[in-house]
Amino acid sequence: MKAIAFIGAIMGASFILGICSVPRHQDPVPPVKIIWGDEAEVGVGGENTSAPNPDTSRRWNVRDIECLAQNIYHEARGEPVAGQVAVAYVVLNRVARRIRGTDVCEVVWAPHQFSWTRHPTPIRDAQAWRQAWQIATLVLEQAVPNPVGPADHYHADRIRPYWAKQKQKVAKIGHHIFYF
Repeated sequence: MKAIAFIGAIMGASFILGICSVPRHQDPVPPVKIIWGDEAEVGVGGENTSAPNPDTSRRWNVRDIECLAQNIYHEARGEPVAGQVAVAYVVLNRVARRIRGTDVCEVVWAPHQFSWTRHPTPIRDAQAWRQAWQIATLVLEQAVPNPVGPADHYHADRIRPYWAKQKQKVAKIGHHIFYF
């Protein structure tokens, strides 16, 4: 089943709905242009409901942005923007529920949570890094919709982790399947 979900493009979007930006002191790269489309597939359970970060008063810092951007870059840089946003919201959902940490960096760097953290590699793709930084900033400020609702786990569609059978599938975006 197809659903209208957030997708975006960095520069050069053909159907631009609007432009989101954040304060200059937090945004070292240009703003993201946002478009809408149907690249997300809603999973079992019907509608894909939004689950915003319950702590809307929280102030994020550059360290939070950097950790979230690193995770987006390493986990989802080849995915559509909706998939990158979804990966970011999984981290925020874990922070909100205190799953493997109480802040973004604790969640990202918790042992055995994200495979790239076992053997980190340098950032080599400057454009993908700028995009990950922009997405991290926008997600932390909740300037983009949450395409995976309460999802707190995901995996690539080419693998079958042991824990997937115990979770409810929420969505499939790009090559990732998201669960709650």
